[in-house]
Amino acid sequence: MEIDQDGRIYLVKRYDMGNGETVESLVFQAQVMKDGQVFTERDAQWNPGVIERVRPFRVQAGRSEVREGKVISPKPEPTINQCEESPMSSKFIALALIPIATLPLAAQKIESESGDRNRIVHLETALNHLTIIEVSEPVMMVAAGSPSFKVEWKENKVFVQPTEADVATNLFIWTASERLNYELEPAGAIEKMDFVMDFVIDETPRMTQSRAAPPPPPPAPAISPTEVLLGGKPVRMEAAKHTKKPVEVLIRDLYEENGKLLIRYAVRNQGERGYDLGTPAVYTLDGARYPQSLYTLENSQLGEQEASHLKVKRQILIPVLHGQLQTSHLDPGQEAIGIVAFRLPPTNEPRVLRLQFPKDATSDISAYLVR
Repeated sequence: MEIDQDGRIYLVKRYDMGNGETVESLVFQAQVMKDGQVFTERDAQWNPGVIERVRPFRVQAGRSEVREGKVISPKPEPTINQCEESPMSSKFIALALIPIATLPLAAQKIESESGDRNRIVHLETALNHLTIIEVSEPVMMVAAGSPSFKVEWKENKVFVQPTEADVATNLFIWTASERLNYELEPAGAIEKMDFVMDFVIDETPRMTQSRAAPPPPPPAPAISPTEVLLGGKPVRMEAAKHTKKPVEVLIRDLYEENGKLLIRYAVRNQGERGYDLGTPAVYTLDGARYPQSLYTLENSQLGEQEASHLKVKRQILIPVLHGQLQTSHLDPGQEAIGIVAFRLPPTNEPRVLRLQFPKDATSDISAYLVR
């Protein structure tokens, strides 16, 4: 708990950012005015909603740790006038130091929301303040409708900060299994902002009334090899020179079905040693920039020299749903075919994917696809 010189009482919350850094936020709980009025929120005209009146007293600013209803350390006690303490003032002092669960949280908020891709959650923000959205699994991609909000993410946390007043926009967050939809309200009063929005998976079974739950839909039919071969899109190679690396990866074609992307590729060992291969790790290159428009290179593989011209902010690992290889070892001169399948968040812009294969004895083995 923290009490400032103006009688405002805050809950001190600390959040681990995952890199050894801790962010601290103060969540407003109540305020005692000089005339003894105690309130927790204000109305639309900014008038305080009084919940209690106490005999006026002077408060010494400081912090205390409260655990199970007891002040642990230190103990910044209010300094009260020499008059006899009234029952009302005792009640307020206890209110300032007991656990926050006894206070109505009507001002700054730490809330939990359950996932529903058809629901829009409204998020209140404030200038010069950070709002944290914490989800239950790593974030793959975010998109905001306006640059007036600064949006960053790391692991399972998304950080939102407005940079202008009177601007509203929407925000989308994609994880491996969910899409979350938010409406970012114009920056407002600090007392009403959302400090933290926790996303939780609602595992409670949904009950139906007056009739049984409908049967689950039949599973999607398996994709046959014929469909993959006939429905796949060929991938062209964009390379000025042939690679000199001992191991070469050629992306043959790709097939898209039900939001999943399947890539068929060939690995060729043109060196003098054997090569042990495996299913590649797949990355999307965030903020990729290239000397020419990526729109003209869609469904193209970038050669080694072309890939060196890419400028990338960061790379994000994409979970692989399925991978298969003809063989796990290639002797010199041998070639093997493999497939890898994964799910990509939707986007209207071309993006660059990197397929990272096991290293050989001398170099990294990667393939770059513009999709």
